[in-house]
Amino acid sequence: MKKAVLIAILAIATVAVAMAQVGTEFNDNNSGLYFRVTSLKPNEVKVIKKPNYYYTGNINIPSSVSYDGANYSVTEIGISAFADCSSLTSIDIPNSVTAIGRVAFAGCSSLTTVNIGNSVKTIGNSAFYACSKLTSIDIPNSVTSIGISAFENCSSL
Repeated sequence: MKKAVLIAILAIATVAVAMAQVGTEFNDNNSGLYFRVTSLKPNEVKVIKKPNYYYTGNINIPSSVSYDGANYSVTEIGISAFADCSSLTSIDIPNSVTAIGRVAFAGCSSLTTVNIGNSVKTIGNSAFYACSKLTSIDIPNSVTSIGISAFENCSSL
């Protein structure tokens, strides 16, 4: 009996070690985006910069992603997540996102369209700095804070 209990405890411990932890980073194959786990209760992630990679074209950020058997709500666009992605042309931000980090899209010189979900509360400093082709952006009523220079050098805005 003791041996069976010990085996069960070891099996549970092995499963617990395999689960994601806060800070775990992973690539979502469906969206092609890179994420970091920010919370486990509830399960939340933020979009982060993929190492040595620049996103291109049209990006549709999903409202949730799956990793290691669990679902995570995408609640934030992290600092510099898309910075200097000069071939990024449009971005759709879902309602699940509540924060856009500092310099998140800075230097995205081909970015023309941004669709922001209606749950975003904060837009960080220089979030869209030097997005020179951005011609318009609808800021939802949910936004309570726009950081310094958030739209500086957006010459077409």
